[in-house]
Amino acid sequence: INKKKNGEIYYEEAIITSIRNGEGIITNFVAVKEDITEKKKTADQLIQSEEEFRAVWESSVDAMRVVDENGIIINVNDAYCELLGITKDNLLGKPFNVSYVITDEDKSLERYKEKFKQRNIPKKFENQIFLHSNDKIWVELTNSFIEIGKEKPLLLTIFRNITEQKKLIEDITEARKKAEASDKLKSEFLAQISHEIRSPLNVIVNYNSLLKIDYDSLTAEERTDIFSGITNSSQRIIRTIDLILNSSEMQLGSYIPIFAKINVYEKIVEKAFHEFRHLAESRNLVLKLEKLTDKVSAKCDEYSLYQSVVNIIDNAIKYTKKGSIKIKLQRNEKKKLQIEIADTGIGMSEEYLSRLFTPFSQEETGYTRKFEGTGLGLSLVKKYCDLNNIVIDVKSKKGEGSTFTLTFENS
Repeated sequence: INKKKNGEIYYEEAIITSIRNGEGIITNFVAVKEDITEKKKTADQLIQSEEEFRAVWESSVDAMRVVDENGIIINVNDAYCELLGITKDNLLGKPFNVSYVITDEDKSLERYKEKFKQRNIPKKFENQIFLHSNDKIWVELTNSFIEIGKEKPLLLTIFRNITEQKKLIEDITEARKKAEASDKLKSEFLAQISHEIRSPLNVIVNYNSLLKIDYDSLTAEERTDIFSGITNSSQRIIRTIDLILNSSEMQLGSYIPIFAKINVYEKIVEKAFHEFRHLAESRNLVLKLEKLTDKVSAKCDEYSLYQSVVNIIDNAIKYTKKGSIKIKLQRNEKKKLQIEIADTGIGMSEEYLSRLFTPFSQEETGYTRKFEGTGLGLSLVKKYCDLNNIVIDVKSKKGEGSTFTLTFENS
């Protein structure tokens, strides 16, 4: 340290060389001095920067890693070890890809070396890594080249665990998809319900007007057809309203079942057969009933079970143009009671079977669909079966028909 004439303090570096005479005795000294004030400031700043970096390195909640041009780990902080579940001793001096699980085909180290040479490593990106603990995490990586003194440049990578953020984004995306699907279902439901109510009402109104104007001129057969049309349309409206109310009860959890041991043949199967026999005959369909077991008792909720069977038979008649509908009451190989309803109708595709019990779903939708219905029936059947601990199984083939089997698990 020295002082200039103006009193300013400065740093100097001196190289002192001795001068000797012919006898080897030192007679003088030569001093060469250099003002190193700026060098000293730079050195002090470097020391300060290193201390600040070390403080950040040790206290950072983000994982930090330094690797060289060959991908060898030079240093890692405690947060890095904690994130990956590996001790520092098992990381230092080893390739960076030992930090996580890799496959035999992994080429990350080779790609890294090439990109390092070209200084072409992405500054920021996201990646999913597989830990040795068998966990998977998402991390955001931030890369920057650093140079310490005259040493070769190194790569500093900061890892930030973004697994929770990723999951949150996925949850929000899934929730949005469900909301969009719900809006679509709501729109389809309103369209179908309006169609299911408006169409039969139009029939009733038109037939009523016809009866008022031309009653005396109509033949007995024409009157019978008109009254039959009014009855069928009225029943269609009632079925639609019943489905809406029953579905609403199940959705809200307000339906209270009454479980009792009943004669399934008399109370359910035979009763449903008689209800639909005339409808089947009017469409030139054969409705058959077979009782293949004398053990016909089961504990269940009579109303919901009857509604389930009625819905399936109603669908079977609706979707069968010719042929038959067979209703069987039987015991399977495990002695469990079964109701089987098989038709020779239009059948269903494999693709549609996977969403058969989804509310409002129909294989054909829109006003141009060939068959009436709200798409609520089978979703309600599934809920009623679950309520009664009944397993419902469906087999169907397009153009050949469908078979619904209800198996009583408690029988």
